[in-house]
Amino acid sequence: MSRAKEPTKNDSAQVRALVSRQVQAWEKRDFAIAADDWLPNGELSADERIYFEGHMEKVKRMMLQAFELGRHDARITPCPVSS
Repeated sequence: MSRAKEPTKNDSAQVRALVSRQVQAWEKRDFAIAADDWLPNGELSADERIYFEGHMEKVKRMMLQAFELGRHDARITPCPVSS
C-alpha cells in the first residue's frame, strides 16, 4: 500500500477551493456547484477524501469552539429582550 504524498502549499489552496465549493453547494442546495469534485460514482478520490476529512475536522472544532464562546458570552451578558 502506498502512502499519500506530503501536502504542499499548492495542495492547501486546492483543498481550500474544494471545501469552499462543497460548502457553497450545501448552503445553496445546488449539487452542480461541486459536482466536478466527485468521481462519476459519487465519491471523492482517496487523496481528496483524506484532505477533505482533515479540513472538516478543523471546521467542526472551530464551530464547537465558537458555540462554546457564544454560550459563555450569553451567560455573562444575556441578549436584551425586545419589547
